[in-house]
Amino acid sequence: MPLRILNTEVGGRVVLSWVRGKRKARQEVKSSKLEVLVEAHPTPSMVVQVAAVCPSLREMRVDWYQFYSPQSSSREEWLSSIPNMSNLSSLFTSDIDHKTEQLISLLPTLGHNLTRLHLQELWSFKYSLLRAIKRSCTSLEKLVVLMTCKEVVGAVAQISVEKDVDLALENSVSPQSGWGLPKLRQLHLMGPFGSQLTRYLLSGCHQLDCLSLAVEWPDPAFCNVVPASRKDFLGREYLEEVMQGNNLDSLRELHFMAQYARGRKHLTKDFAMFLIKNFPTLRHLGTFRLWSMTAGERREVRRYVRTSNLNITLDPDTEARPSENFGDFRNIFISNRSEAACSWLPVKQVSTFSFFEEVADMFAEPALFWPPGLEDSDDEDQSNDEDGDSNHEFEIGEDENQDHIQVGLDPLCAIQ
Repeated sequence: MPLRILNTEVGGRVVLSWVRGKRKARQEVKSSKLEVLVEAHPTPSMVVQVAAVCPSLREMRVDWYQFYSPQSSSREEWLSSIPNMSNLSSLFTSDIDHKTEQLISLLPTLGHNLTRLHLQELWSFKYSLLRAIKRSCTSLEKLVVLMTCKEVVGAVAQISVEKDVDLALENSVSPQSGWGLPKLRQLHLMGPFGSQLTRYLLSGCHQLDCLSLAVEWPDPAFCNVVPASRKDFLGREYLEEVMQGNNLDSLRELHFMAQYARGRKHLTKDFAMFLIKNFPTLRHLGTFRLWSMTAGERREVRRYVRTSNLNITLDPDTEARPSENFGDFRNIFISNRSEAACSWLPVKQVSTFSFFEEVADMFAEPALFWPPGLEDSDDEDQSNDEDGDSNHEFEIGEDENQDHIQVGLDPLCAIQ
C-alpha cells in the first residue's frame, strides 16, 4: 500500500481488506508506508493487525460518534492495543469520554512519544486524566480538550466533571514537583474549566505561544459543576490567577470566548486593552464576537491597534459574504493571519460531519446564528455586577434569559 495518509472513517478496515486480498492472491504482504490512519470504530484486534503491517504509523484518529455495538462494551477497548504502534506521536479521539482507566494506564509508557493529543467531544472529564497527561506526556506540543453536550435518544446528557484531584495542593507543589509540559506550544480548552485547573495545567509550560480558552458555565441542569469564585469567569482575574503559575511571556496568539452571557461578563473592552498592552509578544488576538462588547467598543479596540501601529492581527467579527464561500469552507484566508486563526474555520450550518453540529449545540444550545441587532445592543451582559462578594453572579437569574434566545456558539469550530 503506497499511501501515507488514509483519511476515511474505515481506514483500519481498508488496511485489513488489503492484507486479505494480498493473501488470497498468494502475494507477499510487504510493510505499508502508511503514517496517518483514520478509523471510526477500531477494535483491539484491528489495532494489533494494522500495527503489524503499518510499522510507520505515527498518527491515529478515532471518531466514535453515536455508534453502539453489542460486541463492544466500551469505546475505549481498542486503546489496550495502542502500545503496538511504537512510532505513534499523535492521538486524536472524538466522542470518547475516557471514563475507564485505559488511557491513564497507557500514558506512563505511551506518553513520552506523544507530541499531539486531542480529546474532543467529551461530555465527561476527570481531573486525574489531566494530571496523568501532565506527568507523562513530557514531549507534548499541542493539547486540545473540548467538552460538549450530547443528545442521546431524545435526551440531553449532562456535562460531568469529576474533581478527583486537589488542585490547590497540586498548585502549591507543582513548581517543585518537576512535572510539567515543557515543550507545549498550543493549548485549546473548551468547557467548565476554572482558573485553578488552567493554572495547574500551564504551570511550567514556558514555551506556550498559542492559547485558546472557551470557559463556559452552563445551567446546572446541563452541568454538574459551578464556578467557585469570580476568578473562574474568563477575564482579567482568571488570567492573573493562571499567571501565578506561568507568566505567559512567550504568547503570540490568544483566543478567548464564551457563548453564555454569564460566562462572558468579564470579556470586556478593558480586558481587551489589558491584553494588548501587557503582552508585548502578542501577534494575534481572536474574534470579539463572543465577548461582552458593543460594536462601538470593538471598533475602538481595532482603531487603537491600527493607530498605535501595533503588529497585531484580529479575527473579523462578521460572517463571510456569500460571494466569499467556496465549497464546504468559507474562504477566510489572509496571508498574515496566525496559524490558530485558520484552525478555527467556520463551516456551513448544515454539515454531514456531526462534530461541527454538536459543537454548535454545545451545552444544549441550538445551532442558531446571532439574532439581528443583538451584537449592537447594550444588553444585560454589558451591566456587570461590581460587587465581588455578591452571590447573585453565581446564580441563574431572570436577566440571563437572554441566553435562551438561542444564541449558539459561532463560529463553529474544530481544532485540526
